[in-house]
Amino acid sequence: MLKSMVTIHEKRDITKFNELQAFLKRKSKSYKPKKSAVLSPKDVIRFLKDAPNDIHLLHKVVLIMGYFGGCRSQELLNMKISDIEDRDFVMVVNVPESKTGVSKKFTVVDEKEFSALPLLRLYMSLHPKGIERFFF
Repeated sequence: MLKSMVTIHEKRDITKFNELQAFLKRKSKSYKPKKSAVLSPKDVIRFLKDAPNDIHLLHKVVLIMGYFGGCRSQELLNMKISDIEDRDFVMVVNVPESKTGVSKKFTVVDEKEFSALPLLRLYMSLHPKGIERFFF
């Protein structure tokens, strides 16, 4: 990082400074990157069950779509209401524009721990008519 910043801002190549490189190498040995906090599956299910829908409905739906479909944020953003098909006991979601250029499909079903379909139906019923994007 330091090498890049010096190269960009000072227009100098620090690869010629051997003592500086040795110093930086010694200092970086004790560096341990921070691990980001990760939600456990129990935390996710507790959030989906306990968080109030009037405040967190959008977050719940994004979490469900990301969990069942393994969708990237851009795929969620590009998702349209017409890409979701409700078939009573399952919802089939078509993701036409993915990063890899290959369209994919996934299904959302009710699981033992949590019922996802009622939340998706509630979100879709509150969705304003005339807006094609699923998340806006």
